[in-house]
Amino acid sequence: MSTTGSALDVEHQLVFYASYHSNPTNVRIHQVFVPLILWSWQGVLSLLPPIASTQLPLGLQLDWALLWSIAYQVYYFLLAPLPALLYLPQMIFQLALASHVAHSPSTAPHAALIFWSVFFTSWIVQFYGHGKHERRAPALLDNLVQALVLAPFFVHLESLFAFGYDPELHRKIKNGAAREISKLREKEGKTRAGRKKTS
Repeated sequence: MSTTGSALDVEHQLVFYASYHSNPTNVRIHQVFVPLILWSWQGVLSLLPPIASTQLPLGLQLDWALLWSIAYQVYYFLLAPLPALLYLPQMIFQLALASHVAHSPSTAPHAALIFWSVFFTSWIVQFYGHGKHERRAPALLDNLVQALVLAPFFVHLESLFAFGYDPELHRKIKNGAAREISKLREKEGKTRAGRKKTS
């Protein structure tokens, strides 16, 4: 599936990501650990020196974590405005919590250990989900940037779909992902057949 030229096409982008996440157990794993990966990375960025000493509401600072989160959120708004608006409180909450852990006197001495432990543990569980349940390599191995940016929004939309949001879009994404998976299985079958002939 081509992943270029359709950066703002929400259906195209989510079909790409969904084709790597069709197993229900793997999807549930992602629903828990993708937000933790984003949160821990926001925390890591919060540990860097701030861009300016400006203090913002909710204990936020003008730092790299804030800019990273704004970039994500702007892209989500360009993809799908209403879901992005519904995701905004979660993004703000995660960012504020990361900033609190990074700078609160009670947690700051251990913040780096907390963030990196959550980050690496979450990734290990993600790879377990793909290897054990999805039985397909993660999307990031095919398109690193696209997969990392899309993951939080995909998880968010999966939750919205569960509550009945835009069933037509949900159907298109599921059908498109099924086609992509079918193409992959056909390609894998041909590859195995070719190996048998040459062995």
